[in-house]
Amino acid sequence: MLQGPSNLTRAFSCSRIFGVVVRSIKSQGSEYKTMMITQKVLEQIVSGDLKLELHNHKVGHQGTVEHLKELLESWVSLEAGSNDGKWSAHKDDAGKDVNKDMREYYTSKLKRAVLAKDGYCLAPFDIKAQCHCCSEHLHWVLNEAEKTVELAANFSSKAKGGFVVKPIAERSCALHGLKSLKGAIQVNSTLIFANFFRTPDSTKADEYQDNWSLSTLLGRKNITEFKAKTNVAYGQITARQSKRF
Repeated sequence: MLQGPSNLTRAFSCSRIFGVVVRSIKSQGSEYKTMMITQKVLEQIVSGDLKLELHNHKVGHQGTVEHLKELLESWVSLEAGSNDGKWSAHKDDAGKDVNKDMREYYTSKLKRAVLAKDGYCLAPFDIKAQCHCCSEHLHWVLNEAEKTVELAANFSSKAKGGFVVKPIAERSCALHGLKSLKGAIQVNSTLIFANFFRTPDSTKADEYQDNWSLSTLLGRKNITEFKAKTNVAYGQITARQSKRF
């Protein structure tokens, strides 16, 4: 669970928004609010009162109402004890009521609320979605003015509240609309085609970075450009393309 800054001078005031208690926390030069518990956010997404905005990011099933509905139903069921007697007990759990502990754990997930700032609230479910194109790990943000839940924040351990809301102009996927990957090599003699070359995909420093992963479009773009520097043309052929040969 995300926690607010430890040095906050707490001055609390309460109001209600969408039937949920809102607690304001005032500190030096800024104000944060805990807004909308997880269960309420998820229920309003499922009902259609809140719409999902992906900003052209491709995140698969994680970016669907169906996924969030499944998550809500699973947590509510587990909170009610649907898995009682089936949890695997750890040796450190001796003497503990594991069933009670797990029910309370899912209660805490459903009732969780996190700090809001700049008119936004980090949607209080511990889900982040990675874009298959630009490779960014994005968090959901509640935009009450637009009645949307948007993929528009990045986690930052240095930021107050633990997250940074992206400016509107920077929310769209940076690779949206990219249709193909291009590179240039010099053909000195015979052009050789092979399904594998034992050449590095990146420098050692970048080897395990998300933006160099074959799983993302940005990673494949970076690999294509990197290999071109060693006179290797890299590309992937889809099943549909392979039928043409």
